[in-house]
Amino acid sequence: MWLVAHKKILTLDNLQRRGWLLANRCYMCHSAEESINHLLIECDFAKQVWRGFGRVCSILAPPTGDILMAIQRWSSDLPDNLVGWIGFCALHVISWQVWLERNSRVFRDRCLGVADVLKKALLLIVDNLIAHGKISREEGMGWMLDVRRSLDPSYGFALMQ
Repeated sequence: MWLVAHKKILTLDNLQRRGWLLANRCYMCHSAEESINHLLIECDFAKQVWRGFGRVCSILAPPTGDILMAIQRWSSDLPDNLVGWIGFCALHVISWQVWLERNSRVFRDRCLGVADVLKKALLLIVDNLIAHGKISREEGMGWMLDVRRSLDPSYGFALMQ
């Protein structure tokens, strides 16, 4: 998140500022110019991941506005409770997973869907909560089973609603 906070992440708009002659169109949604804020908050793909996270966790609203404000808001007063830790982890992990998916599309010509990116993010969030002693391994495994069931189309969950 340091690179994001200092606007150093190499999105297409930042590459253009460095003198690269590139067309600027988001690799995720193909409907807007790629910038840090667009990629991590405004892009339809990122919005769907955030909405899916909100549905699964039922605790947090997705970030809106400026990514730098979201970082400050979600990181400044890290609460000691579980909800605060989940929010703190979610901001970092979901941003990281969207960035990795963007790079996979750019450099490997591979494309995952929203549900797959969300599953990866949720696994990392649970691992982080276990590592910091916020939940037990058993609680984490139970939560992940519930998450997998909720994301499985055979259970009627529709991320794209």
